[in-house]
Amino acid sequence: MAIIIVGVQWWFEKKSYVERVIYQPVERRNKESVLYYGKRIVIFLILACIPILFGKLYIVAPPLIVTFMEFSNEKAKIRGKYREVMILMVTASILGTCSRLVLHEQMRLSLTFCTFVIISCMLVAFTVIRVSFPPAGAISMLPLILKVPGLRYYPVYVGIGSAVLIFAACFCFKEKDIEAKDIKEMGIKSIEC
Repeated sequence: MAIIIVGVQWWFEKKSYVERVIYQPVERRNKESVLYYGKRIVIFLILACIPILFGKLYIVAPPLIVTFMEFSNEKAKIRGKYREVMILMVTASILGTCSRLVLHEQMRLSLTFCTFVIISCMLVAFTVIRVSFPPAGAISMLPLILKVPGLRYYPVYVGIGSAVLIFAACFCFKEKDIEAKDIKEMGIKSIEC
């Protein structure tokens, strides 16, 4: 996959379809990086304890971890679209679950066909909701590789996990340049991201 991506990029650059990408190393700030990621990891681990202890791992599925990281970035544009992301995540989980349980398990259609249906529907969802959020695509595909027992509860767990992780990310990682009077004026909206 990596070879294909690099090969296509190289060919596009050679044919001048896209601008040549020149690698520029990023300045490393080890202390800031440790604090930045360390705080996020600690908060996520605290939030993940309950689902892990009760064996409800779908609540902290890997795409939801990515969602938490995206929303914990104070400057991310996606923070203002948390409702749309929640709708996308739940829609994606329902779509993936239905594709696996109905199309594959009941109708005996191939997983390749299920993948095509999921991708097509997710592209429509991204267009209708006007938000393109790759972790939602990953959430929709995950049911194709998960075990069938308990899969029907997958959308509920994804909904719970999305709500908790997005709220926690927005609540714990607020923009630093907002002053107290601005927070009072925003009221509940400051908690909602």
